[in-house]
Amino acid sequence: MEFTWIDLLVPTPRLLSKFPGIPIQQVKLRHEGVSISSKELHSLSEEVDDLLGHRENMKLCIWQTRRKVPSFKKDLIAG
Repeated sequence: MEFTWIDLLVPTPRLLSKFPGIPIQQVKLRHEGVSISSKELHSLSEEVDDLLGHRENMKLCIWQTRRKVPSFKKDLIAG
């Protein structure tokens, strides 16, 4: 089975330190998190902004991982 590079846009109220389901060695943080307002997040995804409670202190990160595509079977949860 082939591997592919996957970039994930991750909005978070704090920078993440745990990646359950993906070994930390397989996650590359592409940059320091950048600040994003609720209004900006809302313009990207109303549903995600609603889910995260319209917070103003959000960070947006890009994770990069190399995975087998079928290995993503459900939502990814990180903390």
